[in-house]
Amino acid sequence: MSAGINTYKTDLREIFFTLFEQFGFGQVAGQAPYDAWGPDEAKAVLSETYRFAREVLGPLNSVGDREGCRVENGSVYTPTGFKDAWKKLYEQGFKTVAVSPEHGGQGAPMMLQVTVEELLSGANTAFNMYPGLSFGGRGHRGVRHEGAAAPVRGAHAQRHVGRHHVPHRAARRLRRGRGQVHRAPQR
Repeated sequence: MSAGINTYKTDLREIFFTLFEQFGFGQVAGQAPYDAWGPDEAKAVLSETYRFAREVLGPLNSVGDREGCRVENGSVYTPTGFKDAWKKLYEQGFKTVAVSPEHGGQGAPMMLQVTVEELLSGANTAFNMYPGLSFGGRGHRGVRHEGAAAPVRGAHAQRHVGRHHVPHRAARRLRRGRGQVHRAPQR
């Protein structure tokens, strides 16, 4: 099947305005730990992301709608072109913009990563859900992404685990030791 026609368009001037004027990118860029980042670097990343979104992800949107994912003999198959797009996505570093350089990322402020995600999702929401499912967890090649899930995981994981996944006996032991894990509900 051929790729579909891309209908994704956005105005990068509006995105730049939002990032620089409303989000205050300039207040954090150029200062530790973001001293390698400035408006020119952010514009270059967003321009390249937009090119990728238009040329690669946008045309795959209709392919994903037509084919969808399927499970055959216990294996999951993605729509035609999604595997190559996934490889290009990580090769070009779009998912590691805000990951710390010590973990193989580019070390940008999270607001830039969020803006990148907006462009990728705008072009092909279904495709961008795939890597988005692991954002905040282990990503490509086991690199830990400290995304939005990290603080939630830290603050609520213990209580959630005790309440929903730990057998009653273990939950009682945890409750006695920490006082924050409640008995799992009966089903």
